[in-house]
Amino acid sequence: MDLYKHIQTQLTSIDPEHTLTVALSGGIDSVVLTHLLKQINTHKIEAIHIHHGLQAANDMMQKHCEAFCQFHDIPLHIKHIKISSLGNIEDLARKARYEAFSNHTNYNILLAQHQNDLDETLLIRLYQGRLNALPYSLPKIRKKHPITYFRPLLEVPKTAILSYAKQHQLTWIEDPTNQDVSMLRNHIRKVLAKSKELQKLAKILRRFSNLLVKFEQISTERLLPMNTTQCFNYQNATATPYLLRLWILKNTQIQISENKAADILRHFQNSSPDRQPEFSMKDHLLQRHQSYIFLREKKLIMQGTVHYPASCQFFFRHQLKTHLHFIKRLLQEKHIPIHIREHLPIFLKNNEIIAIWGVYLDKKNHHLVLCWENPPLFIENYPLPLLKEGYFQYTKPENTKESHVKFNCQADHSTAPA
Repeated sequence: MDLYKHIQTQLTSIDPEHTLTVALSGGIDSVVLTHLLKQINTHKIEAIHIHHGLQAANDMMQKHCEAFCQFHDIPLHIKHIKISSLGNIEDLARKARYEAFSNHTNYNILLAQHQNDLDETLLIRLYQGRLNALPYSLPKIRKKHPITYFRPLLEVPKTAILSYAKQHQLTWIEDPTNQDVSMLRNHIRKVLAKSKELQKLAKILRRFSNLLVKFEQISTERLLPMNTTQCFNYQNATATPYLLRLWILKNTQIQISENKAADILRHFQNSSPDRQPEFSMKDHLLQRHQSYIFLREKKLIMQGTVHYPASCQFFFRHQLKTHLHFIKRLLQEKHIPIHIREHLPIFLKNNEIIAIWGVYLDKKNHHLVLCWENPPLFIENYPLPLLKEGYFQYTKPENTKESHVKFNCQADHSTAPA
């Protein structure tokens, strides 16, 4: 297998101007991926190493990553995480890693999982009886705003990775926990390596999951309207549990059963019209507003750059102590969902509100053009009333003079205030 050509093909969907961040553990898989990217040299690359702090080997792995990156002239970011000793260590470590990734400044992260990892994951899902989770066990591309995760080695067998490492005389650190057969993954890995029957089963599961992915994609394209990215009309006559399941899958890659989707629909349909019911689902919240169900992450990561005239001031609503009644009344009149209201940029001039992103523009300031680069998806995909007028843009106009503010804040709550 020509790994160079394979990786080059995988990278064609990523803008060459974008920097790629490799999740470098110090193990053979991530070392090979990082070395490949450096040799191919189509993108700027950097590495991020997560120090788990669970064992002495973590220090060795960090030192190896530092030496490897220094030798190959690759920028390296070290992130230390703390993991509770209570609960499933493997799951807690994985969640902590993704938390560290989400706080990183670059939005394209490459993970080194390969075909053997996929086979192990599929067998774990089968063992757990989670057949509906098969298609999305290890997706090749996963978007979790603002990060996009890529797995360019997912079709590469471990043997090809070992061969490449030997050919280029690469060194790596073996994670001692890989030998702990009390962990289900390690147990399956040991059995899978020795059992041809299990290898055949994993291959069948791989093909089956690929067919399911294609089926779900075709169903989604044909059955879901194009404008249902972030809202689902649960009162529509065609709203069925199956469609709701597809909509949730499309936007979160979370697999739920039709029975679960039916429970969610009943939850919203049976709630009083004057209520704002919610439904919690892993890292996401489903919230009702009028005839629609909206979806957002529980932990909102607000990142981006807002461009605005130098004569203005920029705020979010929670930063203001005045004009709150005016803002609340306006957002209610425009029927802006509660979960969006707290996260719209507000612009003041001489202590007067002259604009609220996509909702309000003062008549005396119609010359304004405001730009928000990389807004969160739940804002970008919601049809705000004035967004079509051209005063509010997601791409920066050329030859404009303005102030700008970069921000990176988190709102870790269930519901924004009304």
